[in-house]
Amino acid sequence: MNAIFILFCLFFKMEFQQDEKLSSHVIYYEVDFISDSTALNVVSTDLMVLYVGKKYSKFRNYFQEQRDSILEVSKQNPNPNPTLILGQVNQIQKPKMKYTIVKDWESKSYKYYDRIIPDNFFFEGKLSEESWDILNEYDDYEGFKVQKAMTTYAGRTFVAWFSVDIPINDGPYVFGNLPGLIVKISDTKNHYNFKMVGISKMNKSLEHTVSPSPIKVTKRKFFQLEYEYNANVLERLASGGITVVDPNQAKEVQKRFERKNNPLELEVFH
Repeated sequence: MNAIFILFCLFFKMEFQQDEKLSSHVIYYEVDFISDSTALNVVSTDLMVLYVGKKYSKFRNYFQEQRDSILEVSKQNPNPNPTLILGQVNQIQKPKMKYTIVKDWESKSYKYYDRIIPDNFFFEGKLSEESWDILNEYDDYEGFKVQKAMTTYAGRTFVAWFSVDIPINDGPYVFGNLPGLIVKISDTKNHYNFKMVGISKMNKSLEHTVSPSPIKVTKRKFFQLEYEYNANVLERLASGGITVVDPNQAKEVQKRFERKNNPLELEVFH
């Protein structure tokens, strides 16, 4: 994902769809992040997409969406070939961030969906809880004039660059509520960096359904479950029907999940 693919259309006159549950545009964000606080030199990269509508938006992993699309199409086949389907799925890069965030800007709320084997979960939160400090500092990003803003969120300080040239008051993750689209945002420790690498018009459903139906929990409970899963991944995998027999492989799997010790949200308040 080294190449920047900018597909800028006519954004000065934004025309949203009449259907509030359809997006009008999609923004692609490359994210670089450090998941292990004990190995700050190991940086992972992923690709996320933000579908923007009039009142709603949806932020999810690009590669996970491609994989889900293959599985969805396979369900329409009365005689699916599991080996063929698995081969098609494995041709797509494995997503590192698998969560989906659906934002409702009218009610200033969002729903966060993710899977912790063997169950799907979701929790609700409030948008715009962060208070932005908009600074008189300007720069250029991919031909757009951008302005600097800062905020604190979940135990981190974030620096964002937004562009009023793109009149979308949204951004990656739960961020938004600025006078223009957030094209770059990172925490001051450079552990999480999102940057826009593409934007285009696209009509896409902003509904999000998962099967089996997700279990509603509090935000604090979800992250507690995620921590417990990472700390006891072999036991949890076994409960989902996945057993790692080789002891060396089992040890490596456990270590790999224990390295996920540097979440974006360092402090969970609800």
